[in-house]
Amino acid sequence: MSPVLLGLTAALCWGVSDWWARGLAQALGSFRAQLWSQLAGLSLLTVAATGSGALGAACRGGDGRAWAFALLYALLIGGAALCFFEAFGKGTLAVVAPIVGGYGAVTVAWALLFGARPAVSTFAGLVAVVAGAVLASVPAADQAPRENDRRGIKAAAAAAFLFGTAFFVLGREVAPALGSLVPAFLSRLVGPVLLVIIARLLGVSAAPPPRGKRWLAICSGAVASAATVATGLGSAGGGAAVVAVLGSLSVVVTVLIGLVMLREKLAGHQWAGVVLALVGIPLLG
Repeated sequence: MSPVLLGLTAALCWGVSDWWARGLAQALGSFRAQLWSQLAGLSLLTVAATGSGALGAACRGGDGRAWAFALLYALLIGGAALCFFEAFGKGTLAVVAPIVGGYGAVTVAWALLFGARPAVSTFAGLVAVVAGAVLASVPAADQAPRENDRRGIKAAAAAAFLFGTAFFVLGREVAPALGSLVPAFLSRLVGPVLLVIIARLLGVSAAPPPRGKRWLAICSGAVASAATVATGLGSAGGGAAVVAVLGSLSVVVTVLIGLVMLREKLAGHQWAGVVLALVGIPLLG
């Protein structure tokens, strides 16, 4: 599959996962929500990475530099995920979603800083998709932010920076050497281990979700893991910036789901953002 198709697949998966994660974070808190959704993803990725032979091949053929950056990627993803659950659990969806969606711009900025020079049409597509994603998820006039959105906004900004940096590291240093399954598996392995250690040190509850919320953790973790694998596949072919920017369209998917589920309507500027993003997609590939 091309980086464009993989990026769109990641966007769809993350958009659905983000919607489920919002309900999970509100029910359990950001810490427990991240822990149990990542454990659900780890279960699936363990089967995939070992059953496909990808983990064994990476252990035999991966060099120390690639593994060191893979660990850095896992730590960045873990921090980003914690900030993400905090943002979606505390803030209003329509306020924090466009901020988190800015991670694609962070990836592009890192790529440009390290010498990437995309074609004019590709760069125009990147700008259009990022701008469209942000514009489409900016709240309408009647979607007033709540007082505690300030905490959500700070967490969303941190999540955007960490996600954007992580995907740049994935595309530049990790996926070309280790593939897509192994980094995804490692990120889901390192994250829960650190969270359990933090829980023991700080006395934070790591109790399993109640029976009625377990399906949310399983579904959110599984779909988010699929998105991570799709991102790794696209990044391994040198399309990290394209995949990351298209993946940021997940905020559009999340907001559209929210609008349908809550029976709300898109404002004019939100429709303009959707159209702008759709115009930019063909320029990327």
